[in-house]
Amino acid sequence: MTKGIWNKPIEKWGTTVHFHVPLIKGRLKRRLNRFVAEVEISGRLERVHVPNTGRLRELLFEGNTVYLTPVIKGKRQTQWDLTVVQSVNVLCAIDTRLPAQLLLEPETRKVLQLDSPDCKLKTEAKYGTHRFDLLAEDKQGQVWVEAKTVSLVVNRQAYFPDAPTERGASHMSTLTELTQAGGRSAVVFMLLRNDADVVRPNDETDPAFGQALRHAAKAGVMLRAIRFCVTLQGVFFDQEIPIIL
Repeated sequence: MTKGIWNKPIEKWGTTVHFHVPLIKGRLKRRLNRFVAEVEISGRLERVHVPNTGRLRELLFEGNTVYLTPVIKGKRQTQWDLTVVQSVNVLCAIDTRLPAQLLLEPETRKVLQLDSPDCKLKTEAKYGTHRFDLLAEDKQGQVWVEAKTVSLVVNRQAYFPDAPTERGASHMSTLTELTQAGGRSAVVFMLLRNDADVVRPNDETDPAFGQALRHAAKAGVMLRAIRFCVTLQGVFFDQEIPIIL
């Protein structure tokens, strides 16, 4: 177990998304492009898939310890997914596919006020030209939900995004329009590491996203941030944390 990352016993954590196979330890050699990196595994160099298009410069540097998920190659060019990365004294999950699973967990649904027994959920729901992570429907109507993976932390403050994202700003604008028209929507920032106490928009990197997020908040889009604990077994709900706009 990595020292210094746990703020409460494991039996006190919330429900989790378990990694379905044991993760394999490796050492990062270099990132070739947004989707592929070279990793040394047991003395041999392998190309692995990076399931995150962010810059991740503070995580994906030469020599850093990473943890990989073996996958059936099939038509893929790689047989590994880069799932977890060591960051000083914490583990950070970087797979942007994880939030879609975490949205369905009871604690996440409670934070988003979507935990009523009659609430129906649909993942990867399409609205206009956009596809959102979740569409929930209860007695009050529909709620469109977008989840954002947060990995950048500086001095216990988390920032999103770590690279300019036109798609992210466009998502915020669409949810703003939907809410202004009388609909309901929510954005949840998922911090897949537990060494930050707040989430902020990264205005230095992407001022357009920060502006769009503030506009969404003023329009009534629900904003939430959740911190998770990451182990080599899975990703555990820790607690809701504030967003500072």
